[in-house]
Amino acid sequence: MLTTIPEINPTILLYAPYNYSYKALAELLGVSPHAIKAWVSKRRPPASPVCKLAALLKQQLDRQAA
Repeated sequence: MLTTIPEINPTILLYAPYNYSYKALAELLGVSPHAIKAWVSKRRPPASPVCKLAALLKQQLDRQAA
């Protein structure tokens, strides 16, 4: 049985309670800081695999905070 992985906009990890910097978030997601800036300014949407990775990262961070 395959599990579907949710997708979130990775830019939510830039704000409270996560507060990642552009550089730190870019390193975690394996993209450039310029890509993060493009997502924030809505010039370009993040790719689906990045959105899935961001959702997994958010789940992990939420578990650690609980």
